Amino acid sequence: MEQEYVSTDEYLREFWTRIPQTNTIHTSTNIIPQSNPKTRALYCDSDGRRKPLGPLEVPSVTQSIVKENASVIIIENISPNWIALLGTTFGINVNFFCEHMENPKGPSPWESVFSSSQNDTMNRGYWHVDGVFELGDQEHSQPYPFQSSNFAPRRIEYHAPYGWEATTRISYCRLKENLFLFLVDAPVKSFLDKKQSLMLMTRLHFPVSTSRGGLVLPQLLDHSYQSLFETLEQFFTHQWHFHHLALSSTMMLYFVVASTWTTNLRYLDRQIKRISFEDIRRPSIHINNKLHDCRQALATLHGEILTVRKYIPPLVTNELERIKNERGFVHFPDKSFDETLAQSETLEKLLMDTFQLLMSSITVLDSETSIQQARSGQKLALLATVYVPLSFVTGIFGMNIKEINGSVVPWWACVVTLLVIIACTAGIITAYSTWEERVQEKKGKATEGSR
Repeated sequence: MEQEYVSTDEYLREFWTRIPQTNTIHTSTNIIPQSNPKTRALYCDSDGRRKPLGPLEVPSVTQSIVKENASVIIIENISPNWIALLGTTFGINVNFFCEHMENPKGPSPWESVFSSSQNDTMNRGYWHVDGVFELGDQEHSQPYPFQSSNFAPRRIEYHAPYGWEATTRISYCRLKENLFLFLVDAPVKSFLDKKQSLMLMTRLHFPVSTSRGGLVLPQLLDHSYQSLFETLEQFFTHQWHFHHLALSSTMMLYFVVASTWTTNLRYLDRQIKRISFEDIRRPSIHINNKLHDCRQALATLHGEILTVRKYIPPLVTNELERIKNERGFVHFPDKSFDETLAQSETLEKLLMDTFQLLMSSITVLDSETSIQQARSGQKLALLATVYVPLSFVTGIFGMNIKEINGSVVPWWACVVTLLVIIACTAGIITAYSTWEERVQEKKGKATEGSR
């Protein structure tokens, strides 16, 4: 697919000439563009090298590529300058970038994506695949502003009863024998975006499954929004994924989905184990809420993987068998789904044990609090033992007896009365303590006799 272009200016002129012929209409006015849209680029290879890529570094990266190593360039929100740079450097057909800017036609984002035919072949050396986001907010149909920094405007619309939907497109191009390019859109963010709970996650659907809902690419649980750039970045942290780059879009998506679910399971595993072994030492209602969030996320993961596993198309199954026979590699999506399901069931048992341990820890904490309160009450009782007799004597001799019968009470009478009252109080307390000890001894002997 390589073509010769004299300059970046010539390439851009041809690009802008062909852009009006593509379907860039039907974009939504609900998206508010950012003032300074940016392009992110990442280079990574099978040797473990990973680094952000700038326009000036593209020629040097191209020259340093080792023929035996597979390399990938991931670009989010590609700008016209990057289009001209890549197009002239690698001789990419301008139609590839023009098609990346297209939007599928249809009455709604969902119908436009699921009714269009996906270019799933490698005949031209590249492919594009469309997906549709479920952005939620199903109860409100009023204009809702979303923020996007995408150079290629995408559709985002509200359709009852499903809520907000937005389209996206992933593009793939084989630049050289072992060099591959992925183009993804910038994430769409709501102005109300905060750190979401584990269940309030964006879902991205691709029409490459026998299920009516398509193949669901989950959001990374440690991110507050869906980012295809970071999903692919995570995907290529594993060296074995570089073995499966010359694949159709359907096969590639199944590999990415399997890897993302595995990453999410690892995240939940870390969360649950930290709660189970560290946070639970200081039990609180906040820990209980986090455990419920993890339980919801784990149940969602388990259900989604069962659905994906059930509706794998025969085309994918056949291609997986062919690749297994050719390469003998075992970590494929179907096996990955099975392993993830088994690990999620084990993690669920730990989660339920953690719930029980949390309840026991709270009970122990409550017992310690009760004991501390009892000790505080005991100290108050001791203080009362001292001050109640004093108050009693003060109350008696504080009366105006002189004014009543003209007698004067000598000072030693107060002292004698106080000593008598203290002796009586001490005698009562001692007698009660002795009686209580005898009762406890009798109960102990009775218990031993019954054994």
